[in-house]
Amino acid sequence: MRGAKVWFAILVGCLIGGLVVLGGCGGGGVRRPTIALEATPAPGIQSYPGGIALWVIRVTLTPADAGPVTVTAGSMKGVACQVTPSQLNGSGTVEVLARPDSTVAAQTVNVVVRAELQGGVVALGNGATQLSLPLQVERYRDQLADAAKEKFQPFVTYLAANHPEFGIDENTAPEGWVSAPNILVVMWYSFLSEESEVLVQWHVMIPPYDWTHVYVRARGAPECVWAGEVSTTGAPVTEVALPDVFPRFEAPFIDL
Repeated sequence: MRGAKVWFAILVGCLIGGLVVLGGCGGGGVRRPTIALEATPAPGIQSYPGGIALWVIRVTLTPADAGPVTVTAGSMKGVACQVTPSQLNGSGTVEVLARPDSTVAAQTVNVVVRAELQGGVVALGNGATQLSLPLQVERYRDQLADAAKEKFQPFVTYLAANHPEFGIDENTAPEGWVSAPNILVVMWYSFLSEESEVLVQWHVMIPPYDWTHVYVRARGAPECVWAGEVSTTGAPVTEVALPDVFPRFEAPFIDL
């Protein structure tokens, strides 16, 4: 009789242990790693053949020590994509650059960003996720480069003297593109160097209403780190309050 009680106790212990293990796996004791992707601040962007679309993507890994994350981007047609950096050791920020060609002019295409943990766990929802970013490609060509460089020049001189940490000076040769094609009255032009992304906005009006605004973002971070203005042509550069987010033109009328 005593032996039967001992065996019964062992059996009950095994059953309880099994339930605890199962409950832990299904109820939160042991959680599979997850990845979240967020485009900041706007997912939909306009560009044109020969131009660039740039998204800043927040990558959030839970738990933070789950392992390295690889981030890739691509499109089904007509868009060359680049991710910088392409690997993170945990949560962080990446940039996605998309360069549409003439085959997708006057179309809206999707750029798909995919993040997955290294180590073989690649099923969506189980260590991997993806984000679809609409890109509206206009029939357009850059006619603003010279005007943008002229508007930006006073800021180059000011930043080189007062904020050398941004890496912007007379020797910087950034890549430039119209970041809001087919928009009138206020022009949007972007410059990208190894250290910074710069947005130049200017009001196409006569003095004293021909202001210029400039915003600077350090590569690898989503937020604006410097903002300034020239109130009218010939006025000095003045630093202004930082916006809540780095300005990025959101494409209107995207129809997927």
